[in-house]
Amino acid sequence: MSSINAQPAPTVLTPVQNGTYPKRVKFSGKGLAAWLVIFDRVPFDGTEYGTATVDQNQNWEFEVELEPDMHRTRAYQTINRERSDNTPIIDFQVL
Repeated sequence: MSSINAQPAPTVLTPVQNGTYPKRVKFSGKGLAAWLVIFDRVPFDGTEYGTATVDQNQNWEFEVELEPDMHRTRAYQTINRERSDNTPIIDFQVL
């Protein structure tokens, strides 16, 4: 559900839904310049997979080493206490 006047969620290019990845996973996509993209674990337990600041070309990326398992995440972007909508949940596997 969208918040009133909320900015759109960041676009996630990787990881993709139901994708399979090696231990080092690249998270990448598009967002609003200067905003911080945050990936939470789902179910939410206060743990983040990582964060990245969106550059002036609206790109962002980071890499993180994950344990072999099924992983579930969602992302949002934020700046100055303003927060976007969440992305749909993304399920992926690390081998």
